[in-house]
Amino acid sequence: MLRVYKNLSSESPIMSQLARHIVVYIPYITLMTGLRWYWAGFMRLTLMMSRQQEYRSDEIACHVAGSAAFIEVLRELPRSQAGFNPYVQSVVQPLLSSGYQPRLAEDFATFLLAPHNQKATSEVLEKGTRDPAPRALRLSSASRSAY
Repeated sequence: MLRVYKNLSSESPIMSQLARHIVVYIPYITLMTGLRWYWAGFMRLTLMMSRQQEYRSDEIACHVAGSAAFIEVLRELPRSQAGFNPYVQSVVQPLLSSGYQPRLAEDFATFLLAPHNQKATSEVLEKGTRDPAPRALRLSSASRSAY
């Protein structure tokens, strides 16, 4: 839908010639205004529904796992975010380029549990940056043998 709207609203030599005629120009402007309003309404509605679904899923997770477990997950989330880009760069990309399919969840958990990676993510969080340098986290030789 967005691509159609962008293509229709872009300047084209044919439309610039046709726009000289009011018979073509008025329906074109009416159509584009309608599409713009429809798109804005559609996006607002989608965002509202998505937000409600996210709130509901958080509520269910808290109910199923308990509030203590949910709070612990929320506290560990920044550490996982700090380690994700280095994990992708040092584990996932080499495996994919070699033709292997990585086990994303299990390998990421193993990657985060490595002592030097825990230290590196703690340092990144202490500095207050969310995106560590790619070499801040790396696979140790013991971790690498697990893959």
